[in-house]
Amino acid sequence: MLDRQICMRCNARNASEAERCRKCGYTNLRPKATERRAA
Repeated sequence: MLDRQICMRCNARNASEAERCRKCGYTNLRPKATERRAA
């Protein structure tokens, strides 16, 4: 759902299964930081 990849170069949001950035073509993507909420 909200699992996204963030481009390390241009900070664009990409799909979680993306291999490279849709905006700049950069291959270094990081998972978007999500808070782990305590139940």
